[in-house]
Amino acid sequence: MLFPEDFGQLQQTLDEAGVSGHQLRVSLLRHCSDLIQHLTHDLGVPTPLDPTSDSAQEPSHADPEEETSTASLSSPSFPEYGDEADLHRVRMEALDVFDHRRLDEETYAVLWMDVLRVWGAPFLLCMGSTLEGDRRMLGFEQASAQNIARVTHLFESLLHRGLSLDNGLLCITPVTVTLDQVLMELGGEHIRLQHCHLHKRERIVSVLTEDQQTQMRGQLNRAFSIPDAKQAREALLQIHDRLLRWNRSAAQHLFKDLDVCLTLHQTGLYEQLSRSLCTTHCVTHTVQYINQRLRDIRHWLPPQSHRAQLALLLLERESKMHRLAHASYLSSMQTSLFPST
Repeated sequence: MLFPEDFGQLQQTLDEAGVSGHQLRVSLLRHCSDLIQHLTHDLGVPTPLDPTSDSAQEPSHADPEEETSTASLSSPSFPEYGDEADLHRVRMEALDVFDHRRLDEETYAVLWMDVLRVWGAPFLLCMGSTLEGDRRMLGFEQASAQNIARVTHLFESLLHRGLSLDNGLLCITPVTVTLDQVLMELGGEHIRLQHCHLHKRERIVSVLTEDQQTQMRGQLNRAFSIPDAKQAREALLQIHDRLLRWNRSAAQHLFKDLDVCLTLHQTGLYEQLSRSLCTTHCVTHTVQYINQRLRDIRHWLPPQSHRAQLALLLLERESKMHRLAHASYLSSMQTSLFPST
């Protein structure tokens, strides 16, 4: 261990080394930071760099969560990573759990699907919530939502592992035609779509001027937040008439599939469930967590190890997730959307 006098000698040595000393100093600082992060993580002490610390919690607009942990019983415990061989073993164990665990042991009520970027490439993630509000990482594909073959493979793999559609599923998706098409073709009358309000809003304002964007975001947020389905639709149609005078493309973006944005409104449970079931925030936050954990991991891993690393991090994330807020309303929501089931 270095003491203050040792640091003084080290500083003098680095100064005498010139440019190479500066490079060495940067390298030492990075390794010291990593060491402190690992040590404090072992002790349960949160650090600014720790994605599980209070400073890295989800922003205030994230859905509220209860304190009860929903760690999957089928998820392995992840020891502190040792050498590359140990890390590879843990990765492959996580991949085996992720790709083969059964989904018919629980009843699912909600799916979230969205595409973001991981390691600079499109990453399609599907998350689910049981009727009890326990959230699970169900599957992923390293592909865009426009890749119909990969999207179909993802959803078919969930069905093959036992995902039941008998009671119906509410699927929260971005405004993506191909993704909606695959879900409806495979799920039929057992699927109801809810378009993410944030994706819808940003699609509308993307063709407006900067001043118009600020004004329109506020108007759309207020309209979407109206609990009554009829009143919310009327407010959005008034915005549509205003957009016709500003930009007809924006008006078309709003009017297209407007009712798909109001699916949760139609259940009469918007006030109870809107913070969780009107956006794909949970997918966004999960991908942010993954990208943070991948900062120091090589992205040129072999394909199998590449997928295994992602599975490992998703299971880690799942073990830290909390129960969905107001989960007691999920059964009523399901009955309202699928009265015949």
